[in-house]
Amino acid sequence: MTDSNKRKAGKYPQQILIVEDDPVTARVLESTLEKSPYRCRVATSAEEAIAAFDESFFPVVIVDLHLPQSSGDELIQRLNDRPMVPIILVHTVESDTEKVIETMKLGVYDYLIKPVNEKDLFNRLDKAFEVFELRQMQRDLEREREIRVRKQLSWNLWKETLIFRNGDRFDQSLFNNLHTIVSQGKGFGMLVSMVKDMKMMGKHTEDGLVVPESLMDLMVENAHSADQAIKQFQSINRILKAQPRLEPCSVADLYQSVQSTLDQLKELGSIKNQSLFLSSGGKDEKDRYLLLEKDALVEAFKELLTNGMKFSRESSSILVLFKPLAETLEISVVSEPLDIDGFLGIPEAQETAVFEPFYRIGRTVDERYGTLDYGLGLTMVDKIIRKHGGRVSAFNVKDHLDLEKGGLIRVNLQTELPLVRKEDLDKVNLQDPGRSVISG
Repeated sequence: MTDSNKRKAGKYPQQILIVEDDPVTARVLESTLEKSPYRCRVATSAEEAIAAFDESFFPVVIVDLHLPQSSGDELIQRLNDRPMVPIILVHTVESDTEKVIETMKLGVYDYLIKPVNEKDLFNRLDKAFEVFELRQMQRDLEREREIRVRKQLSWNLWKETLIFRNGDRFDQSLFNNLHTIVSQGKGFGMLVSMVKDMKMMGKHTEDGLVVPESLMDLMVENAHSADQAIKQFQSINRILKAQPRLEPCSVADLYQSVQSTLDQLKELGSIKNQSLFLSSGGKDEKDRYLLLEKDALVEAFKELLTNGMKFSRESSSILVLFKPLAETLEISVVSEPLDIDGFLGIPEAQETAVFEPFYRIGRTVDERYGTLDYGLGLTMVDKIIRKHGGRVSAFNVKDHLDLEKGGLIRVNLQTELPLVRKEDLDKVNLQDPGRSVISG
């Protein structure tokens, strides 16, 4: 089995359109792809290719540059004009170097040299499908942004929602979650239970109460968990009180930090056989900067990614979309949610509540991730991002890749951070950079 056979199926058709007029070359590609998880269809001309594409969507299209009647360039332009744009690879000979360079300017993703190497083909196709999924999710997020703007879900409205929320509903939810937190899992709840067990299982002697060693070990372990909870409270308190020590960091440097964070979390992804993908937008942008306390911001992204993995399905993908906009950097952590109490994702009424202390949608604790699960993680993220002059939000997105089912629901944990141009850095007061960004 090739590495390509191990690739998880996405929420889109796993099929490739091969546009090749040479029957021998087409058959070689077909027989090679029979060893992969991808289905393929061959078209021998541009018109046949367009007819096949309109009949059944193909996320990836391999185009021969030398086609009868219509050139490969013309076909590429027609495919790029379709409502759903595929990832296009050109198939050519080594002597076509100049032609390939010109063709890449039309929006071609990659190229394959004839005769194709099997391992190289599988690697490039796997990457092409990943890029298609990331690009399509970015388009869905842009659609969602337009919808949310129409509903006037602005930063000011978000703040007003917090100020004027229904107090009785929130207080009831807060205390229900507090009861769940302290009565289950590691930490305070277990400590209370073990104190009772010590009294029942311990043996009274002249020197005092003798407790089984295994019970004492459990108590030490849970005391450590309780201590971690106290430290997290202290950390949030410090974030609220202290002025962040912000320093300039280019968009490209932050991209590398996010990539490193994904690499560090791959082991957590293996818990539920999940994959982490980062889009390529902004990875080379060195002329715009953020003012940030990098260690704190990286911790915030670790929490968002871990949250995405914990509350998403087995064998799913976590997509990280990194997109510099006109004035802000937008980073989205998009995941496929678990069904919790009959609901997928985050109910609209709870979109702001999830950032409140102790608020939890799910009632169970997954101890495999080594997190406290006290409902404080997203609260900490919110405080860190706001100290950087940004905002973080959580909402559902309809993924239009799953067209037959009317769109798959995904959850987007979206962060927006202000950008500063290189030429404006000298205007920033680095003794108090936070005020320069937030108030400027």
